[in-house]
Parts: sequence; structure tokens; C-alpha cells
Amino acid sequence: MQEKNGSQGPSTEHSPDFNQELGRAQQTGDFNFVMQTARNSHKMLVDLKDAILRASFPGRDCVPVAMGLNFISNMIGQASVQLQMLKQTEKETRNALKANGSPTEVVGPEKPDTPEEPPTTPPEPPVPEIPTGEPGAA
Repeated sequence: MQEKNGSQGPSTEHSPDFNQELGRAQQTGDFNFVMQTARNSHKMLVDLKDAILRASFPGRDCVPVAMGLNFISNMIGQASVQLQMLKQTEKETRNALKANGSPTEVVGPEKPDTPEEPPTTPPEPPVPEIPTGEPGAA
């Protein structure tokens, strides 16, 4: 029998809604939670991809693994774009709050104007083409 404890996986009960937090960040200028969540998501995808690349799979699993790696690689690219967009939104929000003389204070240290690069990943090795067994396919 399985015991019920807090370590059965992530609970959404107490997790803040990302979109609500993003809206709050755009009002207050405090993007700490939003940026940390986006960075953690990006890192999780990169770590998953790296783990899959280090693993070995039987030949019958090569096609779905290659397809999954392609999917994860696309998600990593989208997560990187999302990080850049969030950084731009953070900058624009801080500038707008300053320009409006908003009584809401911007929380956190002021960031320099130089954009911070997302975590870099090594160049992706090409996903090997899986032979389909069709004549003339190479």
C-alpha cells in the first residue's frame, strides 16, 4: 500500500498560476518569480534532452526516441525565446513604471541595459536518420 506523503510529485494546490504571476509582475515590476520559473523550465528541458542523449535504447525504440528528441529540441528553442521575451517585458515594464512615476516600487535590483543571455546549450548533435527499410531511402 502506498503511503500518502508530500513527496509523490509536484502539487498544483499551492503553486501560483504563471499567467497570474506574469500579470502581477507587469503591474509591479517584480519579475523574480516569473523569470526563475522560466529559467527552471528551460533547464529541465535541457537536462531531459541531455539524459536522453546519454542513454541507450534498443533499435525498435530509435524512431520514437529520435522524434522525442526533435520535439524536446524545439521546446528548448521556444523556452529560450520565451526567456528573451520575458526579459524584454521586464525591461519595458520597469521603464513604464519609471516614466509614469508610479507609486508602485520596482522590487529587486536594477538590471543593466545589457541583455542577459539565456543559459547556453552546446550545439545540438544531429539526430541520426532512421532507415525506414524502403528501397532507395538512404
